[in-house]
Amino acid sequence: MIEDTKQGTHNVPEVRYNLRSLKDKNKATLISAVFRYRIGKDSQRLVYSTKNRIEPKNWDPKKHGPRSSYPLYYDLKGELDKIEKAIKEIYTSDRTISIPEFKNKLDVALGRTEVVKTDNRTLIGYIKDYIERREKLQDKSYRTIQKYKTIYGRLIKYRDTTGESVEFEDMNKAFKENYLYWLYNNTKVNSRNTANKEFSTLKHLLREAREDGINTNIDFESKRFNVKRVKTSKITLTDDEVELLENLDLSDRPNYEVIKNWFLVACYSSLRWSDFSELEIKNFIMIDNNLCIHLWTEKTETETYIPVSNKLQTILEKYDYTSPNVSSKHFNETIKEICKMAGITNIVSYKADVNGKSVQMESPKYKLISSHHGRRFWATHHYLKGYPIALLMQVTGHTKESTFMTYIGRSKKDQAKALLMEMKRKANEQDKGNVIPISKRI
Repeated sequence: MIEDTKQGTHNVPEVRYNLRSLKDKNKATLISAVFRYRIGKDSQRLVYSTKNRIEPKNWDPKKHGPRSSYPLYYDLKGELDKIEKAIKEIYTSDRTISIPEFKNKLDVALGRTEVVKTDNRTLIGYIKDYIERREKLQDKSYRTIQKYKTIYGRLIKYRDTTGESVEFEDMNKAFKENYLYWLYNNTKVNSRNTANKEFSTLKHLLREAREDGINTNIDFESKRFNVKRVKTSKITLTDDEVELLENLDLSDRPNYEVIKNWFLVACYSSLRWSDFSELEIKNFIMIDNNLCIHLWTEKTETETYIPVSNKLQTILEKYDYTSPNVSSKHFNETIKEICKMAGITNIVSYKADVNGKSVQMESPKYKLISSHHGRRFWATHHYLKGYPIALLMQVTGHTKESTFMTYIGRSKKDQAKALLMEMKRKANEQDKGNVIPISKRI
């Protein structure tokens, strides 16, 4: 839980200090600053080394600081106060700051590193300037701005940890290969499909710099700079598995009940986490006496209308048509436990991409389920029911049929079954056409 302390008219979360080790009370151990804050509904946790040490016997665990009897109390207290002040000032100036950028700014504020060049003729400087312009104009979504900030923070970290240059003229095939290796081994990016998204964002920024007359390098437009997407297995829940969730009694665990119900909201609506976690009463309208969800999707900014089924309405009524305040991390961790409790434990084989290589893997199915699988279930379920793809795409927001078909979790086995059913149906129709009517037989 994030605790707030009031500073003037602003609510700023509290900075806490923790010791790395408490095993030996007489052995000095590192002090870390911990600062928790939110970006949207997602909880962020900054852990920053103070580079100061103290013996646990001289530490007050209740006050999260040195004991007043500690001989160097005032010196250490002054250092910790300085760090706390810097953390709060940085947070107050940008409440959507990413963890990597937060650490970089702290290093600068505390004199641990040189100020990052802000000359917009450099790639790092240009991206920083571009982000600031977008935030002023408010012509990009919050999600898009976060993508830019992620690239900005990672390029700085890549440059500082590897010593490699990241200027406009460096954006070529060699950079791509070196940066990919670094991404796979130093960040949560572990698949070519995720890396593809990152490079697409980087290429957009490089094109913007060309439009602004700053970037003259065109090597990044080469196919060799691309990271190709690869086909991976699409895991989806079946109708029977969703029914297991529907029938799972969690009345003795109300927190789990909330997560289960809002996962079912995704299953019945096709909404992404970024949309179903932000639903309000204003998002519901009547069309021809039928209740519908109406919103502009956060990811693609696409207008969509979604008919509300009886099952969906029953759940929404319990929560006054308003999403609960739950972080995506907590939601995704908990829905896995709930799926396990529901008996969705069969072992599934799937093809994944790990550090740029295709790998065949096996796992209990519940471990693979996240909030996004509710949306995939809706698309797959309605497609198999025979609904027109064009109408389904209006709900999911896909603009290309080919993209929709690769999105749904329809296995080769499912496709074979559908083909067999269609062949039997055609054969039956043909047989009926060959039957001589009774009137003709007489």
